[in-house]
Formats: sequence, C-alpha cells, structure tokens
Amino acid sequence: MAVVTALRRAVASKTCRFESVTRLIRNRHELRKDGRSRRIRTPSAGDADSVRRHRLEGAPSVAVLGDFIGPTNRSENRQATGTDHPLPVVRRTVVLSSTSEGVFENVLIAGRPRRDMESDERITLTDLTWREVEAAVDAGRTTVIVPIGATEQHGPHLPLETDSTIGEAIARRLAGRRTDALVGPTIRFGPSHEHDQFPGTISISSSTLARLLEEYVASLERSGFERVVLVPSHGGNFSVVETVHRELARSSVVDVVAIADLGRYLEFLNEGLERADVDHREPVVHAGAIETALMLAVAPESVRTDRTCAGYDGPVSASELYRDGIDAYSETGVLGDARPATADAGATILAHLVDVYSAHIDAEFDALDAERDGGR
Repeated sequence: MAVVTALRRAVASKTCRFESVTRLIRNRHELRKDGRSRRIRTPSAGDADSVRRHRLEGAPSVAVLGDFIGPTNRSENRQATGTDHPLPVVRRTVVLSSTSEGVFENVLIAGRPRRDMESDERITLTDLTWREVEAAVDAGRTTVIVPIGATEQHGPHLPLETDSTIGEAIARRLAGRRTDALVGPTIRFGPSHEHDQFPGTISISSSTLARLLEEYVASLERSGFERVVLVPSHGGNFSVVETVHRELARSSVVDVVAIADLGRYLEFLNEGLERADVDHREPVVHAGAIETALMLAVAPESVRTDRTCAGYDGPVSASELYRDGIDAYSETGVLGDARPATADAGATILAHLVDVYSAHIDAEFDALDAERDGGR
C-alpha cells in the first residue's frame, strides 16, 4: 500500500496526471458486457489506445488508466510523495481501482513501458532492501532480467569474471530501457570444463545450472514478479538455458523469455564489430577482439592492456574443444586476436546487441500477451 499512498500524494500535488481510461477491472478480473469475468495478470498494451469510461452500477468504479506521468527527478519525487521511493518517471499504463469516493485501492502496471536511456535509479535487485523490493513490485517493476555468466579463464589480459561482467552490462542496459524491470543477481558459474586446464576456472555441470535456474525463477515468482528474462553471456550456458526455458514455459506461472540461440549471439557480436569498423571477424568468441572491446567499454580498469595478444584464429571443432579443452588450440586461452579491440568498438557492439535483444524481448512478451488476450 506504500505506493498507493505515494500515488495519491503525487496526484494531489499535481506532479503527475492520469489519462485514457480504457477497461473495467475489479479484483484482478475483467468485467465483460455479458456479466461474466475473466482473471487477468496485466492488461495488454493495445488497450491503452482506446479511451472509454466504464462504471458498474452498485459497485466501486474500477478503471485502467494509461499514460501515467510521474515526477521527473528525486526532488520532485520527495515533494510529491514525502519519500525517496522512486515513482515512474516516464509514460506508462497504470491500473487503479477506486471507490466512488475516489480512494485508490489497488495498483498494477500494464502495457510495455520503456525509457529512452538508462536511469540512475537503483535497478539491481540486490541493491534493494526487502521493503524496497516489495514497493518496486507494487509499483509495477515485475520483470527481472537475469544475467548468466561464468568464472573461467579469458587469456592473460582479461579477468575470470569477464563473461559475468559482460552479462551484467547487457542486463543493466536492457533494464534501463524499460520501466518495469530490475536486474537480478548474476549467476557466475556455468559449464566451463573446456577451460579446466587453466587455474581459477570454476565449472558446474549442466544439470546443476538447470536446477539453479529453476529454483531462481521459482523464488522470483514467490516474491511477486511476473516476468523473467534469461540472458546468458557464456557460450556453454546457451543450450542449458534453451532446455530450461522450454520446461519453465510449460510449468511456471511467470512469463519467461530466454536469449538461447548461441549462433545468433555470435552473429550479433560480429555485426557489432563490423559496425565499429574493425576489420576482423571471430567465428568463435573467447578473449579476442570482441570480448576485449566489451571489457574496455564497461570495465576498462580490469583489462591488462599490456598483455593483449593474438591467439588461435582458425576453425574450431566443438567436439574436439569439449573433449580436449581449449588448450588444444591455444596455449594462452585466447581464440581470436585481442589486439584490434578498443573501448569505442566495445560500446558499439554492446549498443547493437542491446538493440537486437530489446526488440526480441518486446516481441516475445507481446506474443504472450496476445495469446492470453486471444483466450478470452
């Protein structure tokens, strides 16, 4: 109820407004003209295009209101609500249930909210207290983006946490384009047995990762989150994520979207490298120009620039790689050539990847919403 109080104060102070009443909702059910009702989780984005007002005779009036404009900075937020609790700062759709006296009783977020740039708000789940998580869910942050990395060697110039750091950067930027998302704790281990010959690598089995993902999503569901996006950034995790995604899609109450195509991931990375005008292509991405550029862009202090080198840059047999390990190809652990990498190239690669992933996530959630609405 904290967010309801905050919204009430914000409306009273005229620092936000509501427009576009679109549907009649009560107790999380849509009331149809034939008198029947259907349970909903969130209304679809398309409903905000229709501006209609509804009233149910003899019962509290309930409406979906779109285009919520909230305080634009922390100072206005404090003035409007008397708290530092972050209210939405961009256009979004809100479900408000009200009595005839106009008292807000329930708040839900609908539609596909997004923002044009990354926010300076705390969007990482582990940065929040449990009360702040509860308030965030009440305010509509019901999507969690989960980075799935690894702890494994990345040559003599990149740290063991490279895959996890890159995954976190992708997840933060994906969340920064939405107003309904938080970044979940990074999973920092995956199947990395092909790197076992290099000290420091920590590898877990595919079945262990699969079980971890299932338990992770179940925990988010218990906390009230409604959507989860799985974002692997280590090649060995993609097949596991794909398998787990199929199971979660059937068994989980939450909507789960997964980035699970390793081939497409490598293609997008190389497209970004090309867009950065780097005349180099990596058929296998590991500690070469692409990952070194990404790390220069997001964590430059961790790159040992005096140790960048060329590694094996030819074709790789997956069977041989998993059987004999990466050191069968490269004594340094590098596949590709790290020397062409620049921070600007890394920023270009990252922006391209986030553009593609954002569009994919939107399309997947739209399809799930359409399927749900089609079942009415």
